[in-house]
Amino acid sequence: GNDHDINGNLKTGGDVLPGIAVDNPDDVAKIKSSIKGSADILGQGGKPSVYSVTNGIDWREYAKDVESNPDIIINGTTTLPSNLGTVANPKTTFVNGDIHFNSNLEGCGILVVNGNLRINGTFTYRGLVIAYKDSEIKTQLNGNGKIYGGMIIAGTSANLAISNGNFKCLYSEEALLHIAGMLKTKRFRILSWYE
Repeated sequence: GNDHDINGNLKTGGDVLPGIAVDNPDDVAKIKSSIKGSADILGQGGKPSVYSVTNGIDWREYAKDVESNPDIIINGTTTLPSNLGTVANPKTTFVNGDIHFNSNLEGCGILVVNGNLRINGTFTYRGLVIAYKDSEIKTQLNGNGKIYGGMIIAGTSANLAISNGNFKCLYSEEALLHIAGMLKTKRFRILSWYE
């Protein structure tokens, strides 16, 4: 889509990218036909903006890097924390299983969901959201939630539904650059050193 700042304000002169990018050209038609509800996918080339891109990124491996050492872990029975990171203190969050965010919860950082993702209410996230699993993945986005940054859905097939409300997923290079170093620094720990 169009480039926005970390708070969702449209930037003038920013890049225009696909609203949804897929890595397999055969998936373009499949994704377009799976979009349900009031989804308004804006970006390069008109509506719905779905394009094939080849950037060579293995999103499952990327997600597994976050999974190996997150700041926050949420399991199916875990009560949600009061926040999932802030702009001043972004966090990596791993959700093990399906999740339904239905609150005014906010977060900033990298959010990885190993399962289906459902968002309602006024959930707001700044950074990168990755939903993945080794089968069909269902993503439902409703209410007045907002994601500023980017969202990746990685499964054998994807089902995207935006049923009602004013949910927005807005591309933000600023938000993605803000959290860019998090993955690299989370993968390693100093165990000892010698002087």
